[in-house]
Amino acid sequence: MGTPVPPDWPELEDGKWYCVTEDAYTGIPGKTGCQGAIIGRTSCCCQGAPIKAYLDGGNECHWFVFLCIGHWPSPKKVIGITGPYNSKAECEGAC
Repeated sequence: MGTPVPPDWPELEDGKWYCVTEDAYTGIPGKTGCQGAIIGRTSCCCQGAPIKAYLDGGNECHWFVFLCIGHWPSPKKVIGITGPYNSKAECEGAC
């Protein structure tokens, strides 16, 4: 359920910056999953290493575990990554 995640985002480089977009879902606090309705979308700039750790660590769709700080302390799922950018400022200008 939710937004399909495209398989074609860039190969992540540790020291480069990327614009990450996450969808936030409704759910029961403390439960894992992104089966509820989408309640919002947020984007932010992160470096490649933390993004890889987040994705490889199975952190998606867990409460209070996310890359972008948003208004919703709910389960979140990465739906897009663009970049790389050489600096945070360059990323923020494009994100």
